[in-house]
Amino acid sequence: ILDGAVTTIRKNLGAMLGLSVVVAVLIQLGGLYFSWTMFDALNELSLLPATASEDQVLGLFSDFAQAGLVTVALEWLGRTILTGILTVVVSRAVLGEHMTAGEAWRRARSRLLRLLALTIVYVVIVLGPLLLAGGVLFALTLSGDGGAIALGVLVFVAAIFVAVWLAIRYVLATPIVMIETIQPANGAPVPIGIAGSLRRSAELVRTSWWRVFGIYLLIVLIAYIIANAMSFTVSLPAMLADPAEGIGFG
Repeated sequence: ILDGAVTTIRKNLGAMLGLSVVVAVLIQLGGLYFSWTMFDALNELSLLPATASEDQVLGLFSDFAQAGLVTVALEWLGRTILTGILTVVVSRAVLGEHMTAGEAWRRARSRLLRLLALTIVYVVIVLGPLLLAGGVLFALTLSGDGGAIALGVLVFVAAIFVAVWLAIRYVLATPIVMIETIQPANGAPVPIGIAGSLRRSAELVRTSWWRVFGIYLLIVLIAYIIANAMSFTVSLPAMLADPAEGIGFG
């Protein structure tokens, strides 16, 4: 996995790293205003007098929440689009083809709206059991009965396992919707749809769920280690300048 990833990036440096940088810069610039709004709202909250009205407090909290939601939405949009484009690059790299950033964009752009819709559907599918079980747990908690609450907790724990199972079952839908086509009875091949990509993912994962789960877990672990290593490297000068901060007393 590591060798294939590094080789693909090295042979498609412009398409992969170049597109990643462009998307990251655009998203950061787009979210700069909303990030400033969040910090400004926090600053105003800290300066409010003790006699501030409830409307003033709620208004600032509303500004902070709205700016935060827009920032998260922009990051999700950029991450999803970038994932879709890079999926096309990787799919061609497997066949020995090398793509430029422009070629990758031209091949991917017609399917990006479908990818965004699929991402929303995927999140709903995965979170559905958790939301349902959370509602059941909340209702049973209101009853005040210890046995009912314990049952609610068990239902929620079971929902976690169901959510993980669904997440892995449909995890391949994203690359599928970006690269696969279907052949109608009469006519030229057309891009696969959202429902078709979900069914196709379920078919591919059916006999290898644990293998896909292990690979996915490994990828998450690697990404976590790299992200923390980069974060530590960036914060190292500040830690050296203030040793107390580095050990948690700053």
